[in-house]
Amino acid sequence: MISPKALKIGAKEIAPSLTRMFNACIDKGTWPSNWKKAEWSPIFKKGDPLYDENYRPITIQPIFNKVFEEILNKQLYHAINDTLSEHLTAYRKRNSCETALIKLTEHWRTALDSRQLIGLLSTDMSKAFDLLHHPLLLAKLKSYGLDIHSLELMHSYFNGRYNRVKLGNDTTSSWKPTC
Repeated sequence: MISPKALKIGAKEIAPSLTRMFNACIDKGTWPSNWKKAEWSPIFKKGDPLYDENYRPITIQPIFNKVFEEILNKQLYHAINDTLSEHLTAYRKRNSCETALIKLTEHWRTALDSRQLIGLLSTDMSKAFDLLHHPLLLAKLKSYGLDIHSLELMHSYFNGRYNRVKLGNDTTSSWKPTC
């Protein structure tokens, strides 16, 4: 129940304790179960508030979970970034949807100039992470060189997660396991 603002204000004082806590998680290869619970809250976008499609869900996670995720994300990024294909652009520095489209457009232009045929298949990947097969991801991370201890931590991160919906200040659904 610590707010992000309070965490920032007390960062210097709390950093040694957080470091010990995060290192203990890494040493044990387990993600704390109370950090694996997230609440989905609908946030109004625009239009008529009576229509569901005018809301977008946001996920509220425990602040320590978010901090730990960010630290591990940076470490993982530096560990495997050089082994990834240059054609993978998502979640990488100096890459975005725009840079991917620029590369594709240039490739298409070159192909058209050479009188080549171009085909395009478009898919909606907006829910791709929700459907990610965790054993496959863990196997991929192993192939990128993660050690067994790091893989155990990632396995623990994926398993035993729960979500619930929160409306207003005090109305919540029951906790449901994440598939």
